[in-house]
Amino acid sequence: MQIMDNINIKTIECKILNGRKVNIKIILDENIKLYSNEDIEIVNEIEDIKNLEKLEEELSINSLLGFGETVSYAKETMTIDNVDNLAEILKVDISIINKENKISYNKVLCKAEALVKIMYLTDDGRIKIIENRIPVMGFIDMPDVNDTNICNTKYKIKNLIIKPNQVEEHSIYVEIEIELSTYVYERKEIRVMQDLYTPEAKLQFTSKEIETRSFVNTVTNTLTFNEKVQLERLTENEVYDVDIVPIINESKLGNSKIIYEGELKLTYTYKSDGINKMESKEITIPFEHIVDVENLSNMSFIETNLEVRDNLIVVMPDGSIETKLTLVFEIELYKSERINIIDKIEMDETPVPNSYSMVIYFTKENDTLWSIGKVFNSRMEDIAKLNNLEMNAKIMPGTQLFIPKYCRK
Repeated sequence: MQIMDNINIKTIECKILNGRKVNIKIILDENIKLYSNEDIEIVNEIEDIKNLEKLEEELSINSLLGFGETVSYAKETMTIDNVDNLAEILKVDISIINKENKISYNKVLCKAEALVKIMYLTDDGRIKIIENRIPVMGFIDMPDVNDTNICNTKYKIKNLIIKPNQVEEHSIYVEIEIELSTYVYERKEIRVMQDLYTPEAKLQFTSKEIETRSFVNTVTNTLTFNEKVQLERLTENEVYDVDIVPIINESKLGNSKIIYEGELKLTYTYKSDGINKMESKEITIPFEHIVDVENLSNMSFIETNLEVRDNLIVVMPDGSIETKLTLVFEIELYKSERINIIDKIEMDETPVPNSYSMVIYFTKENDTLWSIGKVFNSRMEDIAKLNNLEMNAKIMPGTQLFIPKYCRK
């Protein structure tokens, strides 16, 4: 089986113990999926059985075409102000944004950007932040892939190197190792035989139900926040940063909608007049968000990734902080289907009496040519022809039909 895991940090708590130790408690949200790709034989044609009547269902499924992975390295030298002599790196934040796929020549091209934000301390005690976007690109070999296929690509940061260069260079070297993995699905239209009979003989068959889960598509939706926080009187240069952690507490599916209930945890880092020179304050903003999604049903499954974009901090004249941000919901939609397939077929060798007669039948609710033909062991084509009906005609209850019993030649 193949494993797809997704681990998110929900909360981090840090406490100083006895002035010598730091106690760290982290709560992780871990989501693990196991996939297996199996070849299943579906019986659609049966030889050596005359006048076979089949009830078939047309299905559209996403079949896994293949899986591939590669490793990409995003490298950049980030420049700091020439007046800054770097004393210490305080914090590094990295997120993968603007993801896209392109398919060509039996390869999947994965493109994205690594948004890197570094907070550092200068040797004269100032706290500064630099931000940069580093291109991420990788090719994944995938035989027989074409531009009609569906790609589901994951980006995972595996290793990180942050290395200050020499003081006179005023720069920081960044190297990120990113694992790229993609599942490619092929859309297939199949016909599955659900039932069968023949007037020629008695058939005995068994059926089994299989369950498939396939990737459907990705839906992107946004939610905008504008939050005002009152702190001590501040100026624009005294707010260093805000950490934003979005959390989904519950998601509900129904009526082609997904209803999210969650919260944003915002941690503001700002200048202090105390000895430590830096303080933080955390606030929590609850939210409810509704996303319209086509093809959503009670057999659907979703996986949602949240991404914070375009966050802007503005210090107001009264010292309060206005925070504007966009929360991006990247929703992966999966569909689970139960398919009934015929497994084993046996023919009763006992001869069927060769008799011919006509039956008059008054139809009932939910009757079809198939159900009537099977009950009376008569060919659907003969019933339709005798009663001037189309093969796919809807039959109303109370209709008088002439049912010919089949006569073997």
